[in-house]
Amino acid sequence: GESSSVVLSYTAGEVGGQEMLVIKNTTNPDQEATAFVNVKVQGLIPLPSSPNYIVSSNDANHPSFTYGTPVLNGVINSVADEYKNVITSGTLKISINDMSLINGGLFDIGGTWSTPHASHRVGEDVDINSLPIDVNTKNPIPRNRQEVKEFISKIKPVFEVRLGCEQIQEYKSIHFRCP
Repeated sequence: GESSSVVLSYTAGEVGGQEMLVIKNTTNPDQEATAFVNVKVQGLIPLPSSPNYIVSSNDANHPSFTYGTPVLNGVINSVADEYKNVITSGTLKISINDMSLINGGLFDIGGTWSTPHASHRVGEDVDINSLPIDVNTKNPIPRNRQEVKEFISKIKPVFEVRLGCEQIQEYKSIHFRCP
């Protein structure tokens, strides 16, 4: 029989995970091949547990939402350790919210695959709730605007000055990017 070669070009979509490719022979429609491609950001690892922070999310669509680069995970641990040293109550912890999904890619916080978390794709971003969490009640500690500013002022220098991250303005959380 004849031999031939095929050049295939593929561009992954925005969503991490497994994609199926179906390749059909246009001159012989009975010939087709199926292949599966795993689309993911290499090097993402789960945020390890720590006694100095709490992981929380209201997103039931994504139970694995705290994946990051080793650099980001190290930064979070450093910030949590530093925060522990400056707080007055041993029951208050910083609350880590969204990072990246297990495979990276689009993080659709509303379950609609829209892009409100466009930057949470490659494991370099983290949202920290703007209120610390009481470990006994698992609830945020109600704060007035001034207390929230003080909380941010305690963790921002650790992220930005000491660890080289940048703060990105968001509505309900404190968002840092740590490349």
